[in-house]
Amino acid sequence: MIKLPRIVLTTLLLLQSLPQTALSLDWKVGETSSSQRFVSASGTINGGDAQTLRKLLASPGKTTVVVFNSLGGSVTEAMEMGRDIRRSNAATIVPNGSRCLSACILAFIGGEVRVVSEKGQLGSHQFYWPEGEAPNSAQATQISQSMSSAVLRHFLALGIDPEALTLIMDTPPDDMKVFPQELLERFKLTGQSPLPARPPVLPHGAKREGCPFPESYVNSDPLGLYPACRG
Repeated sequence: MIKLPRIVLTTLLLLQSLPQTALSLDWKVGETSSSQRFVSASGTINGGDAQTLRKLLASPGKTTVVVFNSLGGSVTEAMEMGRDIRRSNAATIVPNGSRCLSACILAFIGGEVRVVSEKGQLGSHQFYWPEGEAPNSAQATQISQSMSSAVLRHFLALGIDPEALTLIMDTPPDDMKVFPQELLERFKLTGQSPLPARPPVLPHGAKREGCPFPESYVNSDPLGLYPACRG
């Protein structure tokens, strides 16, 4: 089990900035000891951010805590980030004064231990097409159904109560469902991640080179036999 010391709430002052590309998250990294490291992600989640995080998580022998302050962004990129966080046994936190909203929740729930501070916010709403990017109605229906299935599978694989997703899907894009502490605990959005009751159904999809499991299969390589699955 990963323990989050009080110092996590003030570590942001000690984080070092990393180079960033246009429209990507702002990444910062810091350490509090020889065995614990903090990765801060703030801003909008866009293409390439999952790859950046994967590299930052690939430091052997260090316990990593990913600190979020994001209003959301790409749904698929956020899910990929969440899967890599879980594969790395990292923890996630939304500190006081920070928010993890919209697609950000999909990355946050990847934490093996998840913390939302008393004055932090975790929430989401219905996903939607950016202005001018919506496909025709038939394509939109098909893609929306596939995306809903992927998000539900993501919640289930990470041990989150799917009832949380029903509240998210009932919240219009111009509104935000921010979960109070009571529901964060009830839906297992915070706390120690429980072991899944049964292995998830192996989905189809793209695979990393050298990894026999699809990218969307969170519990890939549980015995550590395929390093390529972990990035």
